[in-house]
Amino acid sequence: GADSLRYFLLREAPFGSDFSYSEEKIAQRHNSDLGNDLGNLLNRTLAMVTKYHYGTVPPEGTRVTRLVKFASPINDLPRRAKAFILNLQFREALEAIWELITDLNRTIDEVRPWSLIKSGSETDRHKVTLLLFDLVEGLRWTAMLLHPFMPERMDEMWRQLGVPGSIEDDWDVALAKWGDAKFLPAGIRVRPGPPLFPRIELSS
Repeated sequence: GADSLRYFLLREAPFGSDFSYSEEKIAQRHNSDLGNDLGNLLNRTLAMVTKYHYGTVPPEGTRVTRLVKFASPINDLPRRAKAFILNLQFREALEAIWELITDLNRTIDEVRPWSLIKSGSETDRHKVTLLLFDLVEGLRWTAMLLHPFMPERMDEMWRQLGVPGSIEDDWDVALAKWGDAKFLPAGIRVRPGPPLFPRIELSS
């Protein structure tokens, strides 16, 4: 699809530079970055929201710190990504956005919500609801930030998340604060769908 090809062209090398092109390299980027990192993150998140919270997004709740350990302050990500884009540094913009995707995936593996649910304690259940909120909020941010690069696939991701508002909202407003209830109200229902990026199998 056009979105996967556009992602490959803008991620593979600095804009304006030469680089090698092949169907194998496109498939590798598609399967690794888009299928495994982003697509599986969406699928895992929607499955856990459905299984652990009746298919609805929980409230942010009371917390001491955010569960996700971001590589850089999250509130600075939209500004950084926008600056890169305006400077035609598309690969750097995508790398910055991928920091968020990587941290969301890492947090699932570190928190292990399936184990917390089995414990049955209220404290552990609260940790799971905090994680679910952070995952959906992180994917909302991701969808908006990646929309200029992959508009068709991010529109579908937005639909599956079920979040209100427009994916084309001003980043300075819609991404000004993590967990703003105006943009991610509790109780919205997720809408799981087919995989965003089905695996590409090249014939030998």
